[in-house]
Amino acid sequence: MYSQLEERFLFYFRLLAPDVPLPEREYRFAAYTVGLGQGVKQRLNEAGLQDWRFDFAWPQVKIAVEIEGGIFDRRAHGSIKGILHDIDKYNAATYLGWTIIRLHSKILNDESKLCFELRRLRDFLMEKLTGKNTTMLCTQLNKDGTAQSNSEQKNNSETIARNNATNNARNI
Repeated sequence: MYSQLEERFLFYFRLLAPDVPLPEREYRFAAYTVGLGQGVKQRLNEAGLQDWRFDFAWPQVKIAVEIEGGIFDRRAHGSIKGILHDIDKYNAATYLGWTIIRLHSKILNDESKLCFELRRLRDFLMEKLTGKNTTMLCTQLNKDGTAQSNSEQKNNSETIARNNATNNARNI
């Protein structure tokens, strides 16, 4: 059974990244590393790994998304044991070449922040999947927390440059 935060992530991901393949859910990255099938537990143990899973993964480019639920009320991920388990998992994944994007409930429950993060994730995934350098559509947040696109940033920069040029001309 999936959490409400995981379902929210996937719902918005489908809306904002329809051109990106859907991720695999509950991806057993360590088990795939040592090989699935008979003896997987022994091979994991010998490799110093556990049968960890990512909430969402794009294994072809080794990018994963982890939904950090319960961190504010000290359940699961927020308990000392959970934090230590996650550190071991994330370190092992990093050493195996994975990039991990971590999203917590304050991002997932704020539509503007979630959309900002998902657009960045979409662009990052497209770049990795296609090998083409893509332009980040959202690279900056406005003061109110809403995402600002590159075109808005460019327009703002041009306006500032024009205003500076006008002010400089007046001072001459």
